[in-house]
Amino acid sequence: MQFLSVAILSIASLGIALAQQPKQAPKKVPNTAERIGEVKSATPGESQFVQDALKGGRQEVAMGQMALRQSSSSAVKEYSQRLINDHGAANKRLEEFAKEYGISAPDSGADKSIMARFTNLSGPTFDYAFAEQMVRDHEDAVAKFESAQKAVMNPEMRAFIESTLPTLREHLSQARNLH
Repeated sequence: MQFLSVAILSIASLGIALAQQPKQAPKKVPNTAERIGEVKSATPGESQFVQDALKGGRQEVAMGQMALRQSSSSAVKEYSQRLINDHGAANKRLEEFAKEYGISAPDSGADKSIMARFTNLSGPTFDYAFAEQMVRDHEDAVAKFESAQKAVMNPEMRAFIESTLPTLREHLSQARNLH
Protein backbone atom coordinates (compact mmCIF):
# COMPACT_ATOMS: atom_id res chain seq x y z
CA MET A 1 0.00 0.00 0.00
CA GLN A 2 2.82 2.34 0.86
CA PHE A 3 4.40 1.52 -2.55
CA LEU A 4 1.12 2.40 -4.26
CA SER A 5 0.91 5.73 -2.42
CA VAL A 6 4.50 6.63 -3.42
CA ALA A 7 3.79 5.68 -7.04
CA ILE A 8 0.62 7.80 -7.15
CA LEU A 9 2.43 10.72 -5.52
CA SER A 10 5.29 10.44 -8.06
CA ILE A 11 2.93 10.38 -11.02
CA ALA A 12 1.01 13.36 -9.63
CA SER A 13 4.27 15.32 -9.13
CA LEU A 14 5.38 14.51 -12.66
CA GLY A 15 2.00 15.71 -14.02
CA ILE A 16 2.29 18.99 -12.11
CA ALA A 17 5.88 19.50 -13.33
CA LEU A 18 4.90 18.89 -16.96
CA ALA A 19 1.92 21.19 -16.68
CA GLN A 20 4.15 24.03 -15.48
CA GLN A 21 6.60 23.78 -18.43
CA PRO A 22 5.95 26.30 -21.21
CA LYS A 23 4.34 24.70 -24.21
CA GLN A 24 6.16 25.05 -27.54
CA ALA A 25 4.06 26.20 -30.43
CA PRO A 26 4.14 23.90 -33.43
CA LYS A 27 6.54 25.02 -36.16
CA LYS A 28 4.75 27.21 -38.66
CA VAL A 29 5.42 26.96 -42.38
CA PRO A 30 5.46 30.48 -43.88
CA ASN A 31 2.77 31.20 -46.43
CA THR A 32 3.28 33.14 -49.66
CA ALA A 33 2.49 36.50 -48.07
CA GLU A 34 5.18 35.87 -45.46
CA ARG A 35 7.78 35.06 -48.12
CA ILE A 36 7.62 38.45 -49.84
CA GLY A 37 11.41 38.86 -49.87
CA GLU A 38 11.81 35.52 -51.58
CA VAL A 39 13.12 35.57 -55.16
CA LYS A 40 10.58 34.41 -57.74
CA SER A 41 11.61 31.94 -60.39
CA ALA A 42 11.59 32.24 -64.16
CA THR A 43 11.82 29.53 -66.79
CA PRO A 44 15.07 29.29 -68.77
CA GLY A 45 13.27 30.79 -71.78
CA GLU A 46 11.97 33.71 -69.72
CA SER A 47 15.43 34.32 -68.28
CA GLN A 48 16.96 34.29 -71.76
CA PHE A 49 14.31 36.70 -73.02
CA VAL A 50 15.00 39.18 -70.19
CA GLN A 51 18.77 38.96 -70.77
CA ASP A 52 18.47 39.40 -74.55
CA ALA A 53 15.92 42.21 -74.32
CA LEU A 54 17.99 44.07 -71.74
CA LYS A 55 21.16 43.72 -73.79
CA GLY A 56 19.37 44.95 -76.92
CA GLY A 57 17.70 47.81 -75.07
CA ARG A 58 20.99 48.98 -73.62
CA GLN A 59 22.51 48.84 -77.11
CA GLU A 60 19.74 51.08 -78.45
CA VAL A 61 20.27 53.62 -75.68
CA ALA A 62 24.04 53.69 -76.40
CA MET A 63 23.42 54.06 -80.13
CA GLY A 64 20.88 56.82 -79.50
CA GLN A 65 23.36 58.71 -77.35
CA MET A 66 26.02 58.38 -80.03
CA ALA A 67 23.58 59.63 -82.68
CA LEU A 68 22.81 62.73 -80.64
CA ARG A 69 26.52 63.57 -80.74
CA GLN A 70 27.38 62.55 -84.31
CA SER A 71 24.30 63.03 -86.45
CA SER A 72 23.70 66.02 -88.69
CA SER A 73 20.01 65.24 -89.18
CA SER A 74 17.31 66.64 -86.92
CA ALA A 75 15.11 63.62 -87.78
CA VAL A 76 17.85 61.21 -86.66
CA LYS A 77 18.36 63.21 -83.47
CA GLU A 78 14.62 63.20 -82.69
CA TYR A 79 14.46 59.46 -83.36
CA SER A 80 17.54 58.93 -81.19
CA GLN A 81 16.00 60.79 -78.27
CA ARG A 82 12.90 58.63 -78.56
CA LEU A 83 15.09 55.51 -78.51
CA ILE A 84 16.83 56.74 -75.37
CA ASN A 85 13.51 57.49 -73.66
CA ASP A 86 11.60 54.38 -74.71
CA HIS A 87 14.40 51.85 -74.33
CA GLY A 88 15.54 53.51 -71.11
CA ALA A 89 12.09 53.00 -69.58
CA ALA A 90 11.88 49.41 -70.87
CA ASN A 91 15.36 48.69 -69.53
CA LYS A 92 14.30 49.79 -66.05
CA ARG A 93 11.43 47.29 -66.10
CA LEU A 94 13.70 44.55 -67.46
CA GLU A 95 16.19 45.27 -64.67
CA GLU A 96 13.34 44.92 -62.17
CA PHE A 97 12.43 41.54 -63.70
CA ALA A 98 16.07 40.47 -63.45
CA LYS A 99 16.19 41.41 -59.78
CA GLU A 100 12.77 39.92 -58.92
CA TYR A 101 13.44 36.64 -60.68
CA GLY A 102 17.14 36.22 -59.90
CA ILE A 103 18.15 36.58 -63.55
CA SER A 104 21.74 37.61 -64.15
CA ALA A 105 21.64 40.82 -66.16
CA PRO A 106 24.29 41.49 -68.81
CA ASP A 107 26.98 43.91 -67.64
CA SER A 108 26.68 46.14 -70.68
CA GLY A 109 24.39 46.23 -73.63
CA ALA A 110 26.70 48.10 -75.93
CA ASP A 111 28.16 45.74 -78.51
CA LYS A 112 31.69 47.07 -78.83
CA SER A 113 32.09 45.85 -82.42
CA ILE A 114 28.94 47.69 -83.53
CA MET A 115 29.86 50.81 -81.58
CA ALA A 116 33.37 50.79 -83.09
CA ARG A 117 31.96 50.90 -86.64
CA PHE A 118 30.18 54.15 -85.83
CA THR A 119 32.84 55.90 -83.76
CA ASN A 120 34.57 57.62 -86.68
CA LEU A 121 31.42 58.37 -88.68
CA SER A 122 29.61 61.69 -88.64
CA GLY A 123 27.11 63.69 -90.60
CA PRO A 124 25.19 62.08 -93.48
CA THR A 125 27.50 59.03 -93.53
CA PHE A 126 26.70 58.38 -89.88
CA ASP A 127 22.99 59.02 -90.44
CA TYR A 128 22.73 56.47 -93.25
CA ALA A 129 24.68 53.78 -91.38
CA PHE A 130 22.72 54.48 -88.19
CA ALA A 131 19.37 54.14 -89.97
CA GLU A 132 20.46 50.83 -91.51
CA GLN A 133 21.59 49.53 -88.11
CA MET A 134 18.33 50.59 -86.46
CA VAL A 135 16.31 48.72 -89.10
CA ARG A 136 18.35 45.54 -88.46
CA ASP A 137 18.21 45.94 -84.68
CA HIS A 138 14.48 46.55 -84.59
CA GLU A 139 13.66 43.77 -87.04
CA ASP A 140 15.54 41.48 -84.66
CA ALA A 141 13.87 42.95 -81.56
CA VAL A 142 10.36 42.65 -83.03
CA ALA A 143 11.01 39.02 -84.00
CA LYS A 144 12.32 38.17 -80.50
CA PHE A 145 9.40 39.88 -78.78
CA GLU A 146 6.87 38.15 -81.07
CA SER A 147 8.49 34.81 -80.32
CA ALA A 148 8.51 35.56 -76.58
CA GLN A 149 4.87 36.62 -76.77
CA LYS A 150 4.04 33.01 -77.68
CA ALA A 151 6.49 31.32 -75.32
CA VAL A 152 6.53 33.36 -72.10
CA MET A 153 3.90 32.25 -69.59
CA ASN A 154 4.72 34.66 -66.74
CA PRO A 155 1.79 37.13 -66.67
CA GLU A 156 3.92 40.15 -65.70
CA MET A 157 6.44 39.46 -68.46
CA ARG A 158 3.68 38.81 -70.99
CA ALA A 159 2.07 42.16 -70.14
CA PHE A 160 5.45 43.87 -70.60
CA ILE A 161 5.98 42.17 -73.97
CA GLU A 162 2.49 43.07 -75.17
CA SER A 163 2.85 46.70 -74.12
CA THR A 164 6.37 47.07 -75.57
CA LEU A 165 5.88 45.35 -78.93
CA PRO A 166 3.87 48.21 -80.51
CA THR A 167 6.65 50.65 -79.56
CA LEU A 168 9.29 48.42 -81.15
CA ARG A 169 7.20 48.23 -84.32
CA GLU A 170 6.97 52.04 -84.37
CA HIS A 171 10.75 52.29 -83.93
CA LEU A 172 11.19 49.91 -86.89
CA SER A 173 8.81 51.92 -89.07
CA GLN A 174 10.52 55.18 -88.14
CA ALA A 175 13.98 53.71 -88.82
CA ARG A 176 12.86 52.66 -92.30
CA ASN A 177 11.68 56.23 -92.93
CA LEU A 178 15.00 57.79 -91.93
CA HIS A 179 16.50 57.06 -95.38
